Formats: sequence, C-alpha cells, structure tokens
Amino acid sequence: MKATFILITILFFSFSSFAQTRSDSINEAKTNNVTLFESSAAFPGGNQAFMMYVGKKIRTSELAKLFGYKGHVIMEFTVDSTGFVKNIKKLTESGLVYEEQLVNIIQASPRWKPARQNGRNVDEKFSLPFSIDDPREKVLFRDLKKSSYQFSFWINDKQYDISQAEAILGKSFDPNKINYNKSFAE
Repeated sequence: MKATFILITILFFSFSSFAQTRSDSINEAKTNNVTLFESSAAFPGGNQAFMMYVGKKIRTSELAKLFGYKGHVIMEFTVDSTGFVKNIKKLTESGLVYEEQLVNIIQASPRWKPARQNGRNVDEKFSLPFSIDDPREKVLFRDLKKSSYQFSFWINDKQYDISQAEAILGKSFDPNKINYNKSFAE
C-alpha cells in the first residue's frame, strides 16, 4: 500500500503579524499598520520546528485521501504575553477538516516565547497561511465504493449513482476535471 504524505508549508516570511496588546499596556510603535517589536513571538525551536510540529500532527481526511487537496488554509491566533496561544480562528473553509485539525494542533502547542516590546512581554496576533499539497492524479471508483460516503454523479445534466458513473467513466477519473457540489464539502 502506498503511503500518503501531506506537505504542509507555513509561509512564515509572507504572513501578516499584528500586535494586539491589552488596553493597559505600553504605547505601541506603529508603521503602516504593523506594530514593531523588539522580538516577535516564537515557537520553541523556531519556524522550522513549528512546521515540523504541525506536519507530524495533521492527518489527511477521508475525502482528501479519495480526491486529494491542493490549496491554502489560513489560521489566525494570538500568542499572549505569557506565551500561551489563544483566540484561534479559521479564516478559510476547505471542507476537508484541515482547519478544525489546525485549531486543535495550535491549541495544544507548547508555550511560545512571547513577543517583546519596550522591554515587556506583549500579545501578538498571527494570520498564517498553511499550504497543503496532497494531489491525486486519479480517483478510483473502487475506493469511492469502500468509503463511508454516498456519491452521485451529474454527467451531461443527468444524475447517476456510483455504479452507473463507473460504467460511463471507466475505473477512474481525473479529480481536476470535476466540479464538486457544495454538499460534498459539508
């Protein structure tokens, strides 16, 4: 059996980072809506350690195993002045539970080194894009039949069940040449 790997890339060098300090905190030095820090909040071991941490924890959903997925999911969270992660939000919706997994993975992360400004620890807000590249060259009908999902296919404006679609399309099809119904992702 061929092992499937998900390539997770966190685009740390293009992410937006904004401080969100408490109202009783120190004055902020702002330039073009970006708060300047003496040091930014950091995952233990740095950016590469964070990528490895996330990569080890994330799992491919059943739908992604069947159809593959290539795209970005964006997460937002705050590292507070004590180094704990809070206010985790998903800013995208892939429909393949990656965002829900990332919420849990980020929430369970070890304590970060907090951001520093004017000699004090402060909160820092992150919006991070996660690039997921787990493509499929073809979808096999035998795998669809074994899954826990029920599939129907619209071919030339007519609906077919999975066996009828297989008779028309053959043993497999290219997932990049199909349009997914919204209910597919729910």
